[in-house]
Amino acid sequence: MLSVRISQKDLAIWFDVDPTHIQRLTHDGVLRLARTESGKEIKGRYDAGENVQAFVKHLRKLNRKDYSGEDEARRLRNIKLAADAKISQLKAKVASGELIDRKHAIFVMTQLLTSLKNHVLAVPDRVSRLVLGLTTLQQVREVLKRDHELVLQEAANFDMALLTRGGLQNGETNGKRDRDTQKKARRRRAK
Repeated sequence: MLSVRISQKDLAIWFDVDPTHIQRLTHDGVLRLARTESGKEIKGRYDAGENVQAFVKHLRKLNRKDYSGEDEARRLRNIKLAADAKISQLKAKVASGELIDRKHAIFVMTQLLTSLKNHVLAVPDRVSRLVLGLTTLQQVREVLKRDHELVLQEAANFDMALLTRGGLQNGETNGKRDRDTQKKARRRRAK
């Protein structure tokens, strides 16, 4: 190894940096001051061969960090592309009807639950007239049971097509379906 000792200023000229940069590199442990044979540091003097190799290693390490920055950018770009691909897949599933929009599902389920609630709340009004002339508890129970079964059947016969875009749209109601169900209920009660 070359054992020429040079000053801080000369080393800065060799490395094409400012002398204060040499001081910083020395402080950071990249460069080392020259030593006497007894091991004492010589202030302001550097062993040229040893420090040239140390500076080259330092530059390589910095260069690797730059590459890792490119790797990070590439990794983030890949994450973004994967997310875009996932979004495209979800949009395709929505378009094909395999998935439904959350807002639309909430709207349709709200319609179903509102309809069910209205039917349940209307039970006393519907059956009160029917039980008015009945004399036995068994007859009253039978009328109530039929009406409750009708309400439960309405909920069980929920049309899943309403969840698709071809079914209920925001603002529409399933009024025709309710009217048809009410007609069937009247016919059953009349029997």
